[in-house]
Amino acid sequence: MKRKLLIILLSAVVATGISVFAVACTTGGGITYEPGDSVVDGGEVEYIEQDSNGNWIRYTGTKYEVTYLLENDSLIELEGEKPEELIITGYSGDVVELSLADIENSVRIDDSPVSVAGIGDRAFYGCDTLTTADLTKVNASLEFTIGTNAFGGCSALEEVTFPASESVYTNGNEIESGAFNSATALTSVTITDRFASIGDSAFASCTSLESVTIPARVATIGEAAFYGTVSLANFVIPEGSRLRSIGNSAFNSSGITSFDFSKAPITYVGGYAFQDSALTTVSVPGTVTYIGQGAFAYCDDLAYASIPYAGNSAAQASSVANIFGNDTESKTDMELVITAATSISDGAFRGCSYLESITISAATPGLFTIYGSDGATVDRVFELAADDIVFSVSSSMFENCSALTRVSLPTMTGNIGSRAFYNCLSLSSVRLTLEPETSLVTGLAEPLQIGSYAFYGCEALETLSVTGLENAASIGEHAFENCALLPDDILAEFESVETIGAYAFAGCEAFTEVVMPESVTTAGNYIFYNCPDIQSIEIGTFSVYEYSSSSGYEYSNVYGSYLSSLFGTDEYIGSYSDYYQAYSGALPVSLTTVTLGDVCSLPASYFRDASHITAVTLGFVTSSSATPSIGSYAFEGCTSLNDSVLDTVGGVQSIGNRAFAECEAFTEAVIPDSVTSLGNNIFYDCPNIQSLTVEEYSVYNNYSYSNLFTYVSDLFGASGQGNSSYDSSSGGYVYEFYNAYNGYVPTALTSVTFGNVESVPDNAFRGMTELTDVSLEFFNAYSTTQSIGNYAFYGCENLDTFTVTGGEYVDEIGDYAFSGCTLLPDDIFDYFTSITSIGDRAFEGCEAFTDVTIPDSVTSLGNNIFYDCPNIQSLTVEEYSVYNNYSYSNLFTYVSDLFGASGQGNSSYDSSSGGYVYEFYNAYNGYVPTALTSVTFGNVESVPDNAFRGMTELTDVSLEFFNAYSTTQSIGNYAFYGCENLDTFTVTGGEYVDEIGDYAFSGCTLLPDDIFDYFTSITSIGDRAFEGCEAFADVTIPDSVTSLGSNIFYDCPNIQSLTVESYSYGSSTNNVTTIYSLFGATSQGDYVYDTDGNHYEFYYAYNGYVPTALTTVTLGNVYRLANSAFRGMTELTDVTVNFVDAYSSSSSYPYPYIGTYAFYECENLETLTLNSENGLYGVGTYAFAYCSSLTEIELPIHSGFEASNSTSTSYNLPTNVFTGCTALAEVTMGAPGSIYSGSTYYMQNLLPDTVTTVNLKYYGTLESGTYNIVDNLFYNCSNITEINFTGSEVNEIGSNAFYGCTLTNTTTVDGNVILNGWVIGTDTASKTTLTLPEAVVGIAEGVFTGTITAVNFAGEETAWNSVIKNAVSFDANCTYTYNYVISETPAA
Repeated sequence: MKRKLLIILLSAVVATGISVFAVACTTGGGITYEPGDSVVDGGEVEYIEQDSNGNWIRYTGTKYEVTYLLENDSLIELEGEKPEELIITGYSGDVVELSLADIENSVRIDDSPVSVAGIGDRAFYGCDTLTTADLTKVNASLEFTIGTNAFGGCSALEEVTFPASESVYTNGNEIESGAFNSATALTSVTITDRFASIGDSAFASCTSLESVTIPARVATIGEAAFYGTVSLANFVIPEGSRLRSIGNSAFNSSGITSFDFSKAPITYVGGYAFQDSALTTVSVPGTVTYIGQGAFAYCDDLAYASIPYAGNSAAQASSVANIFGNDTESKTDMELVITAATSISDGAFRGCSYLESITISAATPGLFTIYGSDGATVDRVFELAADDIVFSVSSSMFENCSALTRVSLPTMTGNIGSRAFYNCLSLSSVRLTLEPETSLVTGLAEPLQIGSYAFYGCEALETLSVTGLENAASIGEHAFENCALLPDDILAEFESVETIGAYAFAGCEAFTEVVMPESVTTAGNYIFYNCPDIQSIEIGTFSVYEYSSSSGYEYSNVYGSYLSSLFGTDEYIGSYSDYYQAYSGALPVSLTTVTLGDVCSLPASYFRDASHITAVTLGFVTSSSATPSIGSYAFEGCTSLNDSVLDTVGGVQSIGNRAFAECEAFTEAVIPDSVTSLGNNIFYDCPNIQSLTVEEYSVYNNYSYSNLFTYVSDLFGASGQGNSSYDSSSGGYVYEFYNAYNGYVPTALTSVTFGNVESVPDNAFRGMTELTDVSLEFFNAYSTTQSIGNYAFYGCENLDTFTVTGGEYVDEIGDYAFSGCTLLPDDIFDYFTSITSIGDRAFEGCEAFTDVTIPDSVTSLGNNIFYDCPNIQSLTVEEYSVYNNYSYSNLFTYVSDLFGASGQGNSSYDSSSGGYVYEFYNAYNGYVPTALTSVTFGNVESVPDNAFRGMTELTDVSLEFFNAYSTTQSIGNYAFYGCENLDTFTVTGGEYVDEIGDYAFSGCTLLPDDIFDYFTSITSIGDRAFEGCEAFADVTIPDSVTSLGSNIFYDCPNIQSLTVESYSYGSSTNNVTTIYSLFGATSQGDYVYDTDGNHYEFYYAYNGYVPTALTTVTLGNVYRLANSAFRGMTELTDVTVNFVDAYSSSSSYPYPYIGTYAFYECENLETLTLNSENGLYGVGTYAFAYCSSLTEIELPIHSGFEASNSTSTSYNLPTNVFTGCTALAEVTMGAPGSIYSGSTYYMQNLLPDTVTTVNLKYYGTLESGTYNIVDNLFYNCSNITEINFTGSEVNEIGSNAFYGCTLTNTTTVDGNVILNGWVIGTDTASKTTLTLPEAVVGIAEGVFTGTITAVNFAGEETAWNSVIKNAVSFDANCTYTYNYVISETPAA
């Protein structure tokens, strides 16, 4: 530290020759005082001193003034009065250094021939009472210098008058350093042309100095020349000024407000020249080649500055901050214009917080030097063409220019350096053009760089118009941090940027819609930290394919592991990885939309807990080198995220665990067909998902297909089962799935679509009670069995829409697959056209089923597949019988197997059938739906026992049988038992059915009788097969039937017509015995006596077993019409019986036969047609007895049968067969061959008195086509008036055959009574000559007795031989045997 002391020497005795000079000032005690020392008495003063670095520093200390006089080399204190004025006259030379402290008013150089050559150093120093100094009277021809500190400390000095100009100038005329230092009362100075320079501190601390005028001759203003002239308001530089240099601190701390550089060729402005001055504007011309450090620092009122930033030396001030200072507190906003610049070095504007705007214009291009921030020359010198650009925005150029509002730069080369605009708080606009530099090595353009912190803190920056940003390759860390007003469209300018550093745009609060350039390959963390208003961000290139020394070429993500990496932090807290970004608010709450392009792998937890994001769009890379994926938890907790994100994940191959968990805004979820791997619970706690689409559910890996997941619940929550519980309906333990009962699957989920399905796994949709719509697209997996698994849709009670494509590839539907799907539509079966297996209770509880079809592909059916489906109206089983292992088997036994129980219930006694029958559980317990009215079975081999039993509401059945060849095909026992409303029954292939079982259609009250039209090859009908078929009116049992059970039409009250096409089977076996056995009882009742004798009244007849409506019966293929076959059928009106033409020599009844009582008491029988080509062997007793309405009958008993007056059935035609036939008038029959037990009265006993006409016909082959009319056949049948026969068929008519008959159909020719060509009588018994016409075919026995002696016959002898019929007894009664004459012309 320099020792500063102020010594004021007073020389009032110059004439006495006392030597006066300055000495160090000490106190009497020898203590030396320095600035800052304290003394006992004295006041505070300011000292200004330069420190070791050349900075001016203010000190406050205590000044103790002492005046000394040096006399005889000893210091003595000056005493006496202070002179009022010192007049120097008649003195040649300099005024020596004097202490003139006691001069009270003024000093004046007298106008004398010999003038003072100058004022010596410190000549008047400290004369604090000196008020004026008149220096005008100096010799004009001499040099005149005002020495160092000459008037220093003259604090009262108010006026100085400088010597006039001279014609000859030398270099010596100057005002030396400190000449008027601290002349605090001085107010105005006009310096004449006498002076060429103003020395250091010449007017320093002249605090009252208001105006200074310098002459044109002044070339330099020294350091601190006007330092501290706080009142200096006017500094006049004349036209033509030669001022070239302004020294360091020349106007430091002055009150100067303006400085007109334009009037002088100034080239040098020293350091701190105007520091802390009152300048408001300054224009430094281009002539200035050097502006020193701090030249305009702390000029708080400086609003406009124009400088030529044309430094040509590394030693000059390296930054505008060094020129204008970096005070950020007091200086006002300033506009800066830089003209004629040739270079801008690093940090040029650093710390210029006061700069409001900067405008830079370039100088003429030329040799160009770039300076480093340390002032050292960077070795980057190159020659530029005349039109080239020579600028770059160097590092820290405008750092801390907090007041700078606008920057307009010329075309720049190179980069925007780091911290170039750092903390330019007020900077609102930057306009410049950037062009790349050319590599000295390659000659190619170097990539442009935006340096780190380049615009950091430019919180007012709204306009960044930089031409050439499209060529920028990198944006450094923090480059635009805290540019709060910077618009987000700036990002669009960086078309080629590859690297963006950490925090590059942090604090850009005006950002709302961010679009990251697709060229970015490297991005630092927290690029958008503290950008609270960002609403959307679009990243065009999220992953890049690049080379890694450890892994080779691979994809890597550009933007960190988490979205929060762009905004805040990638750390997490909590035991369950609750990510810090969610709790610290790193993501801006305004961020709602994110778009990511070229994604290879979206990292785990990337968007986790970004609850305010509503829309994310993803675009995945399509390169074969990529395996696009979405990591676990990627979107977990994005509660506001719209499900449209899933529309954009096409191409992704893997989605990790809980990737979209807690995405509460999701309503439609889509997993694209590119996904081959899916984690657990990807939609965990997404309660509002209404629709789920899995575009490719089954994926091909390692030569086989596997499903992305097993259960839908895997996507939402738990994949395991819960506790088991007993299900009484299925008789076993079932698992209640955790997902369904614990709410993992969202209740809002109503629609699911699966594409590319191989199989639907067990339990896949189980318990999804709110599911309404399912769409499945199956593909052909060829050799793999494809299925819908067990319990797949179990409990989906609201599933009302189910659509399938590729259903033809599905092979199996598992147990309980659709159980509880109460609203499932029955068209589901339209899809599965190739299904082979349906499991137990597959469709249990499908209450919406009305029309169901089991396709013909099904080969296996489980139990109760339609259990509790109460509304099924129509059931079609396209292929009921299936071929397995070289034989056919039915898909199920009972229809009830499809709906409920397959076993019988308790047995109960059925009095009508006389035994125990089972009441089936399904019928009485409501298993078979009451709504089921229509059933169609295709490809039926046989209908099993009880198949449709008890289906009381069934109305329509259609069966399609196929030919099973060697297998007996049937409709089983009780097959349709109790189907009381079955009114439509259609069959194709009925000709293949062999048997109808016991009770098969029992109780089918509405069954139509055309059922028999279908079964044309049936061989067996079981007991009571059609019991209670009340709608039967006309029934036909086909001729194929070989076995009929009892009571097959029991309780069929409305049968009007019955046809049994094949009554008998073989020669001795009847399908039917009695007709009543078809309808009711097979045993007789009690004896009842009536006038006709003892006979049985059959129980069935009187108790209504045979329907009263039955009037017509047709029997075919009858061999033996059984005893009592029609007995008691009182309402019967029309019967046709077609007998077989068979003959059996071994049978006791070799010919067809009518049994006893066959038509007994058929009292309304009017038409009885008995057809037998070969004739009946016999008719049993009372066969037609009491058929009181029968008027005629053709009884085809064979000609030549044995007859007897006995009523015993031992004879072919007992005489009581027509007993009680009170209306019988005409009988057609064969003639008996013999009559036993009496010779007369057979026909009389046989035929009722009402019979008037008898027709005899030939029946059978016993007589080779002829028959005899035996003796006495019609003896005494007086009621018979007409007997008809074909004469040529009669071989012989016995005697008295027609005796007593009053026939009306005879003719008499030549006295001969002729009946049907036979002579049966004559008009005289004594006739001797018999004349016969040629038409006579025979003569009855005993017509002529022995009176005939001659016979005349009109025919040939051979004819005659025929007439006499082989020695008929005619000649035996004659006396002349064979004495006859053949008349040539016998009488007619």
